[in-house]
Amino acid sequence: MDERIEAFLKDVVDLEGVDANEVREGVRAYLAVYEDMVRDEEPERYKRDGAAKSWRKLCRERVAKEVMNHKGTPMAEHWKLVLSVIDSPARSL
Repeated sequence: MDERIEAFLKDVVDLEGVDANEVREGVRAYLAVYEDMVRDEEPERYKRDGAAKSWRKLCRERVAKEVMNHKGTPMAEHWKLVLSVIDSPARSL
């Protein structure tokens, strides 16, 4: 598994229990940071946006898995909120 995805998950777990607007803002900020990291680590300039898009897709799949793993719990609701931000067209590539 991509270490950046695991780090992103850890960061957004730390947002659990805060106001939903703060969660959305935090998730957007973390997505931007990690997508920039992925772009910066891609040596081929023309592949950078594609690499970030692929990372985001893998991240989305991992968050969807967390929704299922926590089904019926308050944490599942947190993961659903995170997923909605990832799916938001405002930040999509």
